[in-house]
Amino acid sequence: MTTDTIDTNKPKLNKRILWADYAKCFGIIAVVTGHAINDVAGKGLDVTYNAIYWWHMPLFFMIGGFFLKKISHDFKGWSYLLGHRIKPLVIAYFLNGAILIILSHFFRQQSWAYTFSYFGRLIYGGSTLDDYLSVFWYMTTYMLAIFMTTLLISFIKNNLVTICHCYWLICTRGCSTKRHVLWQH
Repeated sequence: MTTDTIDTNKPKLNKRILWADYAKCFGIIAVVTGHAINDVAGKGLDVTYNAIYWWHMPLFFMIGGFFLKKISHDFKGWSYLLGHRIKPLVIAYFLNGAILIILSHFFRQQSWAYTFSYFGRLIYGGSTLDDYLSVFWYMTTYMLAIFMTTLLISFIKNNLVTICHCYWLICTRGCSTKRHVLWQH
């Protein structure tokens, strides 16, 4: 990971980093394989299933973290972080979530009350998303990870303090994995 600050005045050069593309491809294959053997995991594939789920999603976080850079402490820096890194993810999250909720409403013939409550779940996010929206845990977690990691590398000068913050976040992760029941049907 580089420690350069984003210079918004430089022209962008879109150079592909092949090892990152190959790693993402490998990760996508692992995700598909993990989901494909999920139904037969109890039939002798438990070790394979657990081995795949141990590393395949953290791989995407590590690859994403490789491309993070420090932001400047001015409007341009914040504009880059929020407008270029976070905003596209938020748009994809809400657009795809809304499409899935509407499709589900018509294909599953759900009530409008249920559909509107699911829009509330989409806004709240996290563990309230289940069934066909459960995959969106990745989007919200990835957005938060990008935002927090960029802040850590940009505003904390001491690497030891940054490592301590990361350790604290990892150790307190257990608090965030409890299922919060806000909506029940």
